[in-house]
Amino acid sequence: MNFDSQDQVHRIMNARSVAIYGASDDTSKWGGGLMHLLLRHGYQGRIYPINRKLAQAAQPVQGLRTYGAIGDIPEVVDVACVAVPNEQVSQVIGECADAGVAGCLVISSNFAETGDDGALRQQALVRLARERGTRLIGPNCMGLMNTHHRFNLCNSSASAFYDYMIQGHIGVVSQSGALMGTMLARAYACGSGLSSAISVGNQADLDICDFFDYLIADANTHIICLYIEGLLSPQRFRTLCQRSVAAGKPVLVVKAGRSESGAQAVQSHTGSLAGGYASLEAVCTQLGVQLMTDVIDMVDVAMAWSSVGAWREGGVAVMTASGGGGALAMDALEQAGFQLPSLSQPTRDNMARWLPPTHLQLPLDVGVIASHGAPQNILSALRECAATIMADPAVGAGIYVMTTQKYAEVCTQVVIETARQCGKPLFLVNQASEVGQGTSQAMREAAQFECASLHSATTVLHGLRDIGRTLARPAPAATKPLAPSALRNLLPVPQGCVVTLSEADTKALLAQAGLPVPRQGLARNTNEAIHLARDIGFPVVMKIDALGVTHKSDMGGVALDLNSEQAVAQAYERIAGQAAQHLAPGHMRGCLVQQSVPADVELIVGSRWDPQFGTMVVLGLGGTLVELLHDVRILPAPFTRAEVEEQLTQLQLYPLLAGYRGARPVDLERLIETIEAIGAFAAGLGERLLEFDANPVRVSGSHICIADARAVVI
Repeated sequence: MNFDSQDQVHRIMNARSVAIYGASDDTSKWGGGLMHLLLRHGYQGRIYPINRKLAQAAQPVQGLRTYGAIGDIPEVVDVACVAVPNEQVSQVIGECADAGVAGCLVISSNFAETGDDGALRQQALVRLARERGTRLIGPNCMGLMNTHHRFNLCNSSASAFYDYMIQGHIGVVSQSGALMGTMLARAYACGSGLSSAISVGNQADLDICDFFDYLIADANTHIICLYIEGLLSPQRFRTLCQRSVAAGKPVLVVKAGRSESGAQAVQSHTGSLAGGYASLEAVCTQLGVQLMTDVIDMVDVAMAWSSVGAWREGGVAVMTASGGGGALAMDALEQAGFQLPSLSQPTRDNMARWLPPTHLQLPLDVGVIASHGAPQNILSALRECAATIMADPAVGAGIYVMTTQKYAEVCTQVVIETARQCGKPLFLVNQASEVGQGTSQAMREAAQFECASLHSATTVLHGLRDIGRTLARPAPAATKPLAPSALRNLLPVPQGCVVTLSEADTKALLAQAGLPVPRQGLARNTNEAIHLARDIGFPVVMKIDALGVTHKSDMGGVALDLNSEQAVAQAYERIAGQAAQHLAPGHMRGCLVQQSVPADVELIVGSRWDPQFGTMVVLGLGGTLVELLHDVRILPAPFTRAEVEEQLTQLQLYPLLAGYRGARPVDLERLIETIEAIGAFAAGLGERLLEFDANPVRVSGSHICIADARAVVI
């Protein structure tokens, strides 16, 4: 059997028949509750309750004939719901597999999330299912739904709360059943809906990527939300993200386990390994995936995109009936990095019919409209002002901030009408709490998005703009080929342990790879240092070469701008004296004597091997203050020149590269070429290069040189 095939996943998500183990008339129990959901929401497929005792008594369950075993059912069932005691799960899975069931939805828990013994039971369960040809969802999950198929096997309190299904276009895959229910409840509260939702739990067999793949192909899904605790197939995830964006389906992700405490909580929840958050963040940035920190924010962005759309450029217009609310909104937008548009003269001329000359700019104040003109004209005035503002070329999106105000019904009506007609994102920020319930109801009925705070509004606006830019950007250019694998032959013979290469050895490796390093040599005594300095040419730099010494300057192991043989001799003796004080005998191997390299700017360019995503290249402002400033960006290798340039411009100290306050700018093209070459070098060495730092990379105009470097290999 091909376990990568999407055929079985499609069969599961569009099941024509469902068997429910433990079915009963008691809807408070898992079996009874799941069966009730199917019937309540109008599932059109066939439902087969399985309950041996009730079948023997010929007693129906919720009006349907009961079966004693899945083998008694007169057809091959697509999905079996397994909510039985842990010790019975293995037997039930075996019976389902023998009966040809496509997938078993395992609600039962007490597997990998409980520790090593549970993990062994889970592995045995998967082996059993695969040997006999069925697939598992879960265990330790809360179910799934396909609203367009009226197929609801999601027994969360949110699913049970509603007696109807909203057929939406937001696809959700979640490792948490409770958070899947939270997203469902939020969508329903806003009058929106999901297309499909899947809780994968421990993802022992079918994982997040299997259902992500399904949603990309699903015509009813237009945007995809993923709650992730651990990725089992990170490279496949990366490929699927590319496919989804290329298909015009934005991807939004919330990843748990950003902190050490969060990572521990992840392991106790689903038995997953959290993985490196910084690497996932870099991958998402590279792929145009929106990485968020809260599932409510995530589903809000998805709903807003579904109802009002995305945008790329232009400022955000603010409309409100509160002068104070408008001022706070403008503050929040500017602080969040949004452009505040200046309205054109034609727009101001149109607004002048309804507003005094002092208010022909943003934010639009509805209270002034009402006091300046006849209140009976408020609908016409606001319609015209809102329409002309949203049509202004400087405006890319708009928000209406609703407070406890007069004319709330009129303002809500205008927001709904204008949002439908303007072709730009416009939504409502409802700050009126219970007083604004009428507004919320009207927005729900119109399938228009609203949120409750300015913080939420700026989060949604960021999401909409980023989605717009992602979908509008051209297909990624081909990345530069990686360095040949023969480069690995330059590394020490693997010894099964981690080895930190000296600076001299690291830079020799870089030189073999064609990367720019200074002229240098290792001196073991004063005379050798003098001869090397004479050959290299003054001025020179001298640095200690010693086992275990990384931060050489901290122990006085660096001497700069040595312009004479005498200075070289004195520096060597001083460094040797420092080594005698601070290091064990024999740890100092000598001093590296190298060409002095000028610098206008110092950078760090390094790499880390990530077990999930491979080589991650770190770039930023370097030198001795790199840990203090922490002004760095991360790029997954391989990458394009455009990606390097974009990440450089994101650095806080980027103006130093561009020529701050009249200083000479660096040669960006040459710098980008060097960073590309370092990335290809690191990726070519692959998993053998655990860590690499070129710090500082000294840049002076078009002259670039790696002045110091360190590598950790295995």
